[in-house]
Formats: sequence, structure tokens, C-alpha cells
Amino acid sequence: MVVDLIPSKLLEIMYSEYEINEESLKESIKKLREWLRMQPHLPFFDDEKRLLRMFIQCKGRMEVTKSSLDMYFSIRGKIPEVFGNRDPFAAWFKKIAEKVFFIQIPYHTEDFCRINIIGALNPPMPVNDFDPLELLKLASVIQDIRLAEDFYYADIYILDLQGGSAAHASKITIPLLRKLRLSALKGYKVRVKQVHLLNVAPIMDTVINFSLQFARPEHRHRLITHRENIAKGYDSLHKYVSPKLLPREYGGEAGSITDMWDEWKKKICSYREWFINEGAVTVDESKRTGKPLDTGELFGFEGSFRQLQVD
Repeated sequence: MVVDLIPSKLLEIMYSEYEINEESLKESIKKLREWLRMQPHLPFFDDEKRLLRMFIQCKGRMEVTKSSLDMYFSIRGKIPEVFGNRDPFAAWFKKIAEKVFFIQIPYHTEDFCRINIIGALNPPMPVNDFDPLELLKLASVIQDIRLAEDFYYADIYILDLQGGSAAHASKITIPLLRKLRLSALKGYKVRVKQVHLLNVAPIMDTVINFSLQFARPEHRHRLITHRENIAKGYDSLHKYVSPKLLPREYGGEAGSITDMWDEWKKKICSYREWFINEGAVTVDESKRTGKPLDTGELFGFEGSFRQLQVD
């Protein structure tokens, strides 16, 4: 069983916190497989690595994992603009991979968190090149790969907003934020410890405050804004994240953003067949037993074109 790939100390933490052990973990994965085979609307799914990680992301709770697996496949059909055509050889990937980076530091923090860093490669990014939906598509691609390869306790996100403007912010719609929340929290069960915003211009305060409406009140303190810019260094960030776990561009020792992003692009392309085949399957709603999945309940009724207004 791939449980052997989990760092031993992290495994001890999970066993203690989730009140499970190796035998119960194996039994839970077996039960999940049996449950999946009995769901007529769900596709065949017998990927032990992803099942194990999903169960861990759901804190070892069986019913929560079942619900998350259902949503994991359901959102592919409900949000085709994000989960459709995730072929990394297609034009969308070439375009966005030249404009942004989305990397994970290959070392854990002391409490086994994974650091994710997102930003523009050559800021400021032209407004016409900024496509939030394609960025969300890229995030889904990376998260699916991490479900196959990565073990961690929670995520720390660092978002570099250098070059961000009101024009960029105006492209962020309420439905987009709802799709982000649904995908991350319901589909992938992402567990976020902190979100750090770097190089924040005053004009971006509006979009930050607006976005906080979509976070649970008890989680809003996890958003940390750093007013320093690249010319002044990143001392405030270093109070939260060790320089040993940051790229050189942020005063760190973990290598360069360019090198890490190049490696990630190769990894993404190596998963092409998975994204074309397994990564494209969704649910068959006509075979779902019980209450059908209601799109209105998932996304609300704000309308597809309501946007954030920034003065």
C-alpha cells in the first residue's frame, strides 16, 4: 500500500489526530473502493494513491470522503470551462505557462505543510493576457497531479500580486470565486493553513476585501498581506516562512522560480494521457440515485456576468 510513501512523522501525526492506524486505513480504502463500485453515476475509479490522499485530506472521515469523491467527479461536468480540455499540449497551456508560474517547494515545513507560490513571470502582465478561468484550470491540473504524488498536512499559498491593477481585478466575477471555492474546498478538499499576498498595491485592497466574503469567518485571519515590495525585501514574509523554503527571488535558498516552473511544466506534460482519459471522466447524472445535484445550490444565482467593481 502506498502508505509507505508518507513521511513517518507525518504518518504518526495523522494516526493520532484522525484516530486511525495502518490496518483501519487499509480497511477504509477497501470500503471506499466497494462504495465506488456501487455508485451507478460515478465512473470506474480504483486509483489507490488518489483514494488514500483524498481520505487523508478528509481527515479520515468516511462519509466526508464519499461526499468529496462524488463532488470531485461532479464538478468536472458542472464546470466544463475549467475541467474540460485539460490537455497540456493544447494552446491554453502553452499560453498560460508563458505568462504565470505555479510552483510547489519540494520540501515540507516543520509541521509538514506544502508551500505553493503563484505569480506572473514578467510582471506586469498585460490585462488582455490575464484569464482567471485558465488560471483556475491550471490549478486543477496541478492539484490532480498532487493527488497522485504529494503527501502533506496542509497548504500554504503565496500569491505574488506584483503588477496587479484595477483592470486585472475587474475580470474577477462572483461566479468565478464560487467555482474556486467549490473546486478547492468541496472537490479537492484543500486544507489551507495560510495565504500570503505579496507586492500588494493599495488598489488591490478592494478585491482582497471582496474575496474574503467567500471565506469562512473563522478562516479570514489566515490571509496575511505583505506591503513590502520587491525593492524592500521580504522580511515580513520570512517571519512566517523560512528562507530555506523560499525561492531566491523572495530572499530564499530553495532555488529559482524559473527552474522549478520548468520542472513542473515537464511534469504536467508527462501526465497528458491521464488528463485526456481518466482526468476527463465525469458523472452520469441520469444514473444518480436519490436527489439530483442542483447547480443552483452549488453556485448561487448571482448571474454569470456580475463582476467586482473597483474604483
